[in-house]
Amino acid sequence: MLSSSTISFGRDTVVDFRESNGTIVKKRVFDVIGTGVVFYIKLYREKDTIVIPTIVTAKHVFNNPEEKYFPKSINVRFKWDEKKPLDKYFGVKIDLIDEKNQQRWIAHPNPSVDLASYPIIIDSSLSERQILPVLPYSIIANLENSFEAQEIFALGFPGVGGLDYATKPIVRRGIISWISPTNPNQIPFLVDCSVFPGNSGGPIFANLSGIGKSGGFYFGRGFSFMGIVSKGLSKINPVGSQNYPYIIDDKGGKILSTETFSLGIVEPAERVRELLQITQTLMNR
Repeated sequence: MLSSSTISFGRDTVVDFRESNGTIVKKRVFDVIGTGVVFYIKLYREKDTIVIPTIVTAKHVFNNPEEKYFPKSINVRFKWDEKKPLDKYFGVKIDLIDEKNQQRWIAHPNPSVDLASYPIIIDSSLSERQILPVLPYSIIANLENSFEAQEIFALGFPGVGGLDYATKPIVRRGIISWISPTNPNQIPFLVDCSVFPGNSGGPIFANLSGIGKSGGFYFGRGFSFMGIVSKGLSKINPVGSQNYPYIIDDKGGKILSTETFSLGIVEPAERVRELLQITQTLMNR
């Protein structure tokens, strides 16, 4: 259920690809942008209740002013697409902006929260399925019961390892490294778990078996949804050498390099619950 509900976002694009013999060729691929996880909302129509699969992801996967990234559409690959190579199948296109230039996705009302939802109805001829796997609300954690050093794992599409390793979500194991002592359900927490840009929008789950908050050991307690990856932490450093603190390029500027840390910022599960409730309210108007 956990991996089946995890999807990848990408774009149908042409990239330079290095073949095994070292030759550089142009290749059309599904270029991974980020990750999402499928929950659901309910639409009330007269006497009927309709369940609508709803993707939750990091807001910057849909809209990122810092990078001047404002796509009008994006492609999605689902669980049942994992046997299709990224250079053969490019996903289902969904529109982020409608024909009236209106936004089709919903942002969390707090602008500082990096979350967005997309209620989605996929034609069965495109998705090959009538029903999308969804996560139940019962799996959403109350982070008041969480603690530092709690075991977690991330599911996502970090965009590493080439075409062969990006068709299904990659599992990464880690721990909660920092959680707010005063407001854990609202303030983003840190995980010691290597996450990269393609992990943005991917789910974090906790393994409830093992050592608990009180120090006891538990078996067979399953998993809980902890939140959504916002971003990994990194630092820009000048490139130096043994004899020089930094190296200058031919224009007189410092050559810089990004240092990636094994830490990620996660939007808490309760923020996701808030977003889903807001999404459901807006869709039922």
